[in-house]
Amino acid sequence: MAPDPDPPPFAEVVRDHWVAVFRLLSHLAGDDHDAEELTQEAFLRAWQGWAKFQPGTRPRAWLLKIARNAYLDLYRRRQKI
Repeated sequence: MAPDPDPPPFAEVVRDHWVAVFRLLSHLAGDDHDAEELTQEAFLRAWQGWAKFQPGTRPRAWLLKIARNAYLDLYRRRQKI
């Protein structure tokens, strides 16, 4: 099956992948409050970069990478304090 050349609507991506992103961040952060904040941050970053989303790329993999980077940014900021 060939990859879809057009990305899905962003709202569909959010609906389909919110739980997976939250679970990853909850695991990484070890705290549901931080995970909720980071999930929102990850989807904000995804929205801002939506024009760069490559058709044929799996949205989940793309979002989880963004989420992981959001967590790493938080972790680095906390290490400096």
